[in-house]
Formats: sequence, C-alpha cells, structure tokens
Amino acid sequence: MKKISKIAVLLAMAFALAFTAVACKAPDDAPLPGGDLPQPSESPVNVTLSQSTISVDNSTGVSISGSTLTVNAPGTYKLSGELTNGRIIIDTLNKGDVFLVLAGVNIHCNNSSPIYCKQAKNLYIVLEKDTENRVSDGNNYIFEPGLDEPDATVFSKDDLFIMGQGSLIVDANYRDGITGKDDVNIESGNITVDSVNHGIKGKDSLEIKGGNVNVNALGDGLKATQDNDATLGFVEIRGGNVAIVAGDEGIQAYTQVIISGGNINIKSADDGVKSEQLISVSGGVLTVNTSDSAFSSAKVEGSAEATVTVNGNKYSF
Repeated sequence: MKKISKIAVLLAMAFALAFTAVACKAPDDAPLPGGDLPQPSESPVNVTLSQSTISVDNSTGVSISGSTLTVNAPGTYKLSGELTNGRIIIDTLNKGDVFLVLAGVNIHCNNSSPIYCKQAKNLYIVLEKDTENRVSDGNNYIFEPGLDEPDATVFSKDDLFIMGQGSLIVDANYRDGITGKDDVNIESGNITVDSVNHGIKGKDSLEIKGGNVNVNALGDGLKATQDNDATLGFVEIRGGNVAIVAGDEGIQAYTQVIISGGNINIKSADDGVKSEQLISVSGGVLTVNTSDSAFSSAKVEGSAEATVTVNGNKYSF
C-alpha cells in the first residue's frame, strides 16, 4: 500500500462520498424485501439499553451479564437505547434464525465487537423505519486465549442479512466495519461504514441487492476472501446505490466480481475493481475514479446494457 499518497487521496474523496449519501436516500414507503426472506415477529422481545444496564420485557431466550446481552434462542429481539460499553452476543445452540430489530440504538464496546453472532442459523439485522442506529468500537480488542476474533465492529460467524428502512452507521476503529465468515447479504436500508481497515467483508460471498451503502475505508471497500472453493469468494451487486472511498481496492474478490445492476461510485487509491478470475459488468451504472487500474482480473467482460465511466471518460469493454 502507498500509504502517504493514499491519505491525501482519501481526504479529497470524502467530500464526494457525502454528496452521494444525500442523493441516495431510499423512499420512506419502500417495503421490506419479500420473496423467500423470512420476516421478524410482530411480538418481539423488547430490549432497552440504558448506558451500562440492559432490561427486557421477557427474559425468555436471553441472558444478561452486566452490560452484555446474550441471545440464546431463535426469535425476534427489538433493541432501543444507548449502551456506552457493552455487547450484543448471539449464541443459539440449536442454530435457529435470529432477528435483531434495531429501533434507535447507539451501541459502543471499548475492546470487542459490539454486535457478535457466535452461532445461529442466520442473523437478520432489521433497521426499523425512520430510526438511526449507531455501532462503534475502540481501537484495541481483547481476545479470549487462543482466538483472534471477533475482529470487526459487526461480526457474524454465520450468514448475515441486513434489511429494513432505517439507517445503520458503523464506526470501526479497530479493524473492519462489517464482517461475515459465511455470506453477507444487504437487502435494503441506509448503511454507512467508516473503517480503519476494510469496509464490508464476506468470506464466502458479499451480495448487495438494494439499499444505500456508503463505505469510507482505509483498506478495501467491499471484499470477499474465500480462496479454496471456486464457486465462492465472490462479490455481487444487483441493485441499490453504492458509494465507496477506499485506500486500497474499491471492490476486491478472490474469484469473481459480478455487477448486474445498481448505481456504483468507486473512488480508490489502488484498483477500482479487482478479482482473480472474472469481472463481469452486465448492467447498472458504474463510475470509477482511481489512480491505478480501473479493472484488474484474468478476465474482464461487459455489456452494452451497463454504463461505465473511468476517470471521467466513457469505458468500453
């Protein structure tokens, strides 16, 4: 990484990101994604955060230890309030679906991940309409003996889905903003990530289908890392508005980057889009501004259905 020059580039790029975020606000009446996705229960367990204490209206499925809430059973848990130094841990032994409905929270943890999914079938983070939700961490984590994770502000060891019509602001001061050790799926919502390392990372895959995603990262903006299965390790964008300011690659995947829709704006100090095997742009609007290569891959292909601009000039594949 060319650190000194990148810092100057990032400062200039940040202004463009702010304008993009304002322009990309989703309509208030947009529904939650339907299809095959399950939906949260209308009778959740209500969790109230109050500085260093946590209270619930139904203790079934949860345990509280100081300023740490552990979800032990599948179900829907609706969180509101502020936690100045605490954690939300999901650890369901029977690996069922857990819905965390964020209804106006500000959760900070000094030395670990504020939201940590240790075990579940799927974790659904649902952003309640018209709410702003903040999650932040400190710059020094303390790990259990022999472990080096969780190491991101929002960290899930199982499949992670983010959806809803509210906002999620992730302030990552230790390492990555959002990390999933399986698949990360962004369905909808207004998501902003500021990270000292990578922005949003899925191991098996990272898919964006809708919503407004704004990433400002000193490392890669969007990333997928699986390197031992040719069918995984991909980043796919099907829709939504995505704005990336990155100190390394804007989008980086081990196998493939697939863009079939959406409005994507990348400002990167290194490659705009990088993948080992394939970069495919078959639709959407893609704008890349970079001091390095716009595309870096063994194979790059595109379609006339896509509108691509690189450093202010129309790009043809």
